[in-house]
Amino acid sequence: MGIETTFDIAYDSDEEARLIARFSSTYTGAKIIENAFVTMANDIINSAVVVDYGFKKIRHAPLEEDNLSALEIDEEAQGVSVATTTTVGDLTTMTTPEGY
Repeated sequence: MGIETTFDIAYDSDEEARLIARFSSTYTGAKIIENAFVTMANDIINSAVVVDYGFKKIRHAPLEEDNLSALEIDEEAQGVSVATTTTVGDLTTMTTPEGY
C-alpha cells in the first residue's frame, strides 16, 4: 500500500473572520438559486416577445399569369424602345436590345 498523509488546518479566529469578510456572501444558498431563476425567467420573458404590427397592411391579389400581360407582348409591337447610355470619361456608348 502507499503512504497516506493527512493534515488538519485550523485558522486563527482573526484570520477566519477576515476570510469570511472578504470572500463570503450575504446570500444563503436558497437565495442565490432563487436569484438565478428569477434572472433566467426575466431573460426568457423579454426575449420571447413576438411583435406583430397590423398597421396599414396592404393585401395584394395573388400573382397570376394573366397579370403578366406586359411580358407577353413584344416591345416593338407596343411601340416601346429600350436603350441605355453609358459614359466613361470621353467615351459614350449606347446599347439597344437589337445590339445583342
